[in-house]
Amino acid sequence: RWLTYPWGVNGGLPGGRSRKEIHRTDGSFEVLPSKCDHVKVEKGDLLLFKTWGGGGWGDPYERDAALVALEVERGLVTRAGAERYGVVLRDDLTVDEEATTALRDRLRAARGEVKLFDRGGTIEELRQRCEAETSLAPPKPPEFNRRVLRFLQEREAQAAAGAAAEEGASSPHPGPRLNIIPSSAGRSHRALRARGRATLAWLRAIRRAGAVAPAGPAARFA
Repeated sequence: RWLTYPWGVNGGLPGGRSRKEIHRTDGSFEVLPSKCDHVKVEKGDLLLFKTWGGGGWGDPYERDAALVALEVERGLVTRAGAERYGVVLRDDLTVDEEATTALRDRLRAARGEVKLFDRGGTIEELRQRCEAETSLAPPKPPEFNRRVLRFLQEREAQAAAGAAAEEGASSPHPGPRLNIIPSSAGRSHRALRARGRATLAWLRAIRRAGAVAPAGPAARFA
C-alpha cells in the first residue's frame, strides 16, 4: 500500500498512500520501507505512521459546493483542498458561485472522460515515479525458481494426461447395450482427484525448494 494508491471510483480521485517516517532528535529524517526490523532508535526519536487513505467516490466536481465550504469552515478541508473539488471561496468562506462554475468547467475539460476506476496510474507508471514520490526505490517484480516452475508445469501436464487416460478408460466401448456407462459425476470426481494429486505435488515441490507459492496454478507462469 505504500506503492499503489487506494482506487477512486465513479470519478473519484485516488486516496493517499501509507508512509512511515522516523524523526530523530538530532534533526535527521528517514523514510522507512514497508517491512523492516532492527531499526536503531534513540530516546526522543519520533516514529510517525501515516495509514492508507480512502479513494474518492463520485465526481468531485458534482459535490455540493456549500458542503465543501462548510468543511473548510470546520477545519476539515483547507481552502486549497476545496479547489480540488472545483470550489472557490471568498475571504468570508462563502462560495463564489461564478468563479466556482468557471473553475469546474476548466477542471472537467482538463480531466476528460470520467473513469470508473482511477488507480493513479499503471503499475509501471507508479514504479517509474516511485522514488520521486515516496523517497524509496521501486520494488522488484517477483522472481520464481525456474526449475520449480518447470517441475510444476511437468506435473500439471502429467496430471492432465492421467485424467485424460482415466476418462478414456471409463468411456463406453461399442458393444451390447448392457455395458454400464459411468455417470458424468463419476468422471468429474476422477478428474478432481487427479487435480488434487497435482496440487499436492505442487505444494510439496514449493516446500522442498523453500520458495513462496505463487498465487495461482503453475500453468499461469508458462
